[in-house]
Amino acid sequence: MTLENFKFFAVDKFMHQDFPLIESYLVCPNKEEGFIAICSNTLAPGMVLNEIPESLRKYICAIGPLIVNRDGAERMIINCLAHQKLCYLILFGEEAESFKPSSNLLLALMYGFEKGREGNFIRNGIGILPNYPNISEKILELFRENIAVLPLFKTSDSKIIEKYLEWLKGRIKENVYNCLKELHTKKKFYFSDLIKFLEILSKEKRERKKVMLSQTEFSSLQPNIIFLEDEKAEKIKVPFCVKREGDEIALYLNLENKEQILIKGKDSFQIAYSLAKFLREKGYELKKEEQLLLGAELSRVEAEIKHGIKEEPLVVPACNSEREKIKVLPLENQILLKEDGEYYYTIFLKNNFVCVQANEFKTCKNIFELRAKNILPLLKKIAEEDKFQRYEQEVLHRMDVGIETTRAGIALKHNKLYVQDFRYLFSENKENFPLFVIDGDNFLANHKKIILSVYAQGLTLKHPDEHKGLAKSSCVFSIFRNPTKALEKLPAIYLPESQTCEEVIKSYTTQLLKKEKGDTSYTYGNRTRAYFGKDQLLEAIEFLSKNPDQPWVIQRFDFVRDASFWEEDGKIKYSHDPCLTHSIYFVLANKLYSFHIARAHNLVNAYPENIFGLFYAYDNLIAERLEKEIEAMFVLSSRANILLLTEEQKALKILREPSKPESFCREKSREIVGPFQINPENKFPSRGVGYCTIPLKIKNERPNHPCLDKLENYEGINLIEKAINYLEKKGKAHNNPIIGCYNPKEGRLSEKTRLVFFQANERAGKIQATAVFINGSKEKFGPDLELCNYLASLYAKRLNLPLGNLFLFYVPIKEYGS
Repeated sequence: MTLENFKFFAVDKFMHQDFPLIESYLVCPNKEEGFIAICSNTLAPGMVLNEIPESLRKYICAIGPLIVNRDGAERMIINCLAHQKLCYLILFGEEAESFKPSSNLLLALMYGFEKGREGNFIRNGIGILPNYPNISEKILELFRENIAVLPLFKTSDSKIIEKYLEWLKGRIKENVYNCLKELHTKKKFYFSDLIKFLEILSKEKRERKKVMLSQTEFSSLQPNIIFLEDEKAEKIKVPFCVKREGDEIALYLNLENKEQILIKGKDSFQIAYSLAKFLREKGYELKKEEQLLLGAELSRVEAEIKHGIKEEPLVVPACNSEREKIKVLPLENQILLKEDGEYYYTIFLKNNFVCVQANEFKTCKNIFELRAKNILPLLKKIAEEDKFQRYEQEVLHRMDVGIETTRAGIALKHNKLYVQDFRYLFSENKENFPLFVIDGDNFLANHKKIILSVYAQGLTLKHPDEHKGLAKSSCVFSIFRNPTKALEKLPAIYLPESQTCEEVIKSYTTQLLKKEKGDTSYTYGNRTRAYFGKDQLLEAIEFLSKNPDQPWVIQRFDFVRDASFWEEDGKIKYSHDPCLTHSIYFVLANKLYSFHIARAHNLVNAYPENIFGLFYAYDNLIAERLEKEIEAMFVLSSRANILLLTEEQKALKILREPSKPESFCREKSREIVGPFQINPENKFPSRGVGYCTIPLKIKNERPNHPCLDKLENYEGINLIEKAINYLEKKGKAHNNPIIGCYNPKEGRLSEKTRLVFFQANERAGKIQATAVFINGSKEKFGPDLELCNYLASLYAKRLNLPLGNLFLFYVPIKEYGS
């Protein structure tokens, strides 16, 4: 049903209109008097609100997300009109890539709907289903006249924004338009840009028509909510059994001919797809409620494997998994999905309930919304209502609804975050700064594991550069086995439009090899090959060819000039400092190994470019000159982060990307080089790379360590004082200041220069430290730990913070005296 006969009319100031008129997920700072609304796209409204100063919140009536074109954008349009004072709608954040709802709203305002096509499809619309079936031309025109839609987001097609800004000119005040135009010259938008724009808008309240809308005319957008929280559902007997076997989900099913089958795998949906295809091809059937419950049981066991959450079975299995004759079915690797053309389900958590909405596909009409705190009543009611198209993947659709409903129920029970169609549950960590060790021989698989670990379990914090908003942060230590193969191709998901893999890798390599820095503050090529008065790349090749039993260090960070600040024109200025600070190379068992260090690392956008660039520009060149195979590439991201404001959607997109399974053919590599966990109470490793996580302890007495003299007098500067002064000035959580003993100008590695990297700053309210030593050993471990405790104690005392953990790395481990 569309709103062709939508009732609207001018009203006097005494008439009242409910807001929100249609149920929506909104945060309302000043619901009655605010005249600015913010569409946060894929960002959580609460996160956006937290970044807005109290002084500006009184102008904001609502903040809400937007994921889809149809019912999502439709609700936003109706609710904007329903608020009698709302005159500005800011589209902020990163829009959902598949639906492009903010881009489509701009297109709808400029071009309207396609003529003669049912469903109100937007002219020139993009993405999935760009239509507003419940919004009439009249309502769209009323919205166009009364609400100034202001884009503060980036889209893949920049011409849409350009054309919209041309269309918008003259429709809003000149100073508002000029501010918006100026902001769009930036590559990214941050919270500081939103705040700047709000400061302008807050002084420019517009007059608009007061409109009264008839709620009965858009009942299709208003969910019919059915609460099931008090209903009890008994477990039923089913002909299947789902349980954990090792790290796999095992599904046993009795068929109608009394034969039993087994399907095993790690992904619940892949197992459901494989079973549904088998049942369809063989003509076997399961009851509708059994299909939902089978999906639920797959999800239950998957949560146990992935999150350690054990739940009681939701069914009574009438299936013996101990039978001798069991037919094992292979997993289907090629998954071809066909959507239900009549119905779709939206599953989410709200007000401490699991909510399941059934919607008509063509109109987005909400058929019902079920709410319950327990899973079984929901599944029973879904089976009764039976809103599924009769088509070839009907069984799979039911199983999937069972999978998603159960994951949402587990998330609710265990206080986790739930995202539909995502196979993991998330927790908010505000107390621990973790170290993740990620090992594999496939770049995409490794990168997905890194992003998943940090996104799901990393520390949630405000980025030290506050305008960048919230971030997920941790220390990440990744290993790429057989990097020649692992980094052979840059996966398509990372490639810019119209560029091939070869072109992108060549571009990365050229940038990292180029000696000239041009007008920029630094380049990695310049820092590696010219900045310190020598070509460190050629120096490494020469040294390793003559001394294959010793490591060599390439350093790009200038301990004297980087992480500095000064006053200029009455303002404090800070240096722009390299993030990829060091590369260590060593030879073991006639194979070459590299160990790269990043003081700060953007895991979503910068990580692929950095890894491929380092390998092809440096590692590959050194290996070729030394005529040695590169066995493994180690990458330490001391302060790794995912920016939730600008990178969350891309992170989720990468996580959904299918990747090849790892070959696990490099066990010998792990045995030779590790990385080995260091525990001095056990047998200490004698070679390779070692690491450990140890709680820091207060150490006030100055230790007699050969590296300390160099730290206190490095080209006449006390690096410890310099680093702490920087943190005091700019902020305790900043990643810029690092210290170390090695000086690339001198190019001498000795006992006095073994500490090549030390970083300490605030994370989770404590001083957290990372240290990298070359040539570690059991005999040196005690004194090295003592030095790190002393350094961290100096930071803690000056910054008035307790101590956290030390992440210590030995690259490589050398037997004492060797």
